[in-house]
Amino acid sequence: MKPMEKGSIIWNRYLILGLDLKDYKKTSSKGLESIEMHPIQATLYLFTGLAFSMDHDKEKAIELWNKGLNYVVNNRALKSEFYNSLGDAYHSLENHSESDHNYEKSLEISADNPVTLNNYSYYLSLRSKDLEKALSLSKKCNELMPNQATYQDTYGWILYKLGRFSEAEIWLKKAIEGEENNAVILEHYGDVLFQLNRPKEAIEYWEKAKKAGGTSGALIQKIQEGQLYE
Repeated sequence: MKPMEKGSIIWNRYLILGLDLKDYKKTSSKGLESIEMHPIQATLYLFTGLAFSMDHDKEKAIELWNKGLNYVVNNRALKSEFYNSLGDAYHSLENHSESDHNYEKSLEISADNPVTLNNYSYYLSLRSKDLEKALSLSKKCNELMPNQATYQDTYGWILYKLGRFSEAEIWLKKAIEGEENNAVILEHYGDVLFQLNRPKEAIEYWEKAKKAGGTSGALIQKIQEGQLYE
């Protein structure tokens, strides 16, 4: 193994550890250092971009990922992951056209990327856009990765947005069984219960969502007024 190859592997492990420890500032700084030393190693751009993204610098993350794409060779899964990360970042910046474009690129390269399938479908649902397409993407995700609470929640939420409340309840209940302290899932379940004319149960789950860390203004208003706000 050449010294440069060995060095880049060590840097990759270091950056992954930094991400796991959530030490994003140090990881982003060290990531830039690693790129200076190994400027054609695509994964260094991916991990460094993730550190910047988690430290709320989406623009820098996007810059790094766009550069890193130039160095992805014969690795479809990695290229798909770059485009998925770009889709996430552009969504955070509310640049939905670029977000959708990058998710589409990710799926063109790897149609079975469950993370892209889930993120793209969920963000479409939040905008009430192309809901039937979102449902199809989420269904495929759940077929590829069954019994995953986050993915079940997405599918249930899309059914909710389509007005298919009875079906949505089934999927959101599955999600809660898999991850009972997730504030987002608990709030979603409360919403569907309200739509099914079960307001007392809805308030119970909104309160559980708050206890689990939910802090959105809409959630607090739901609890205080016993009404559904979206």
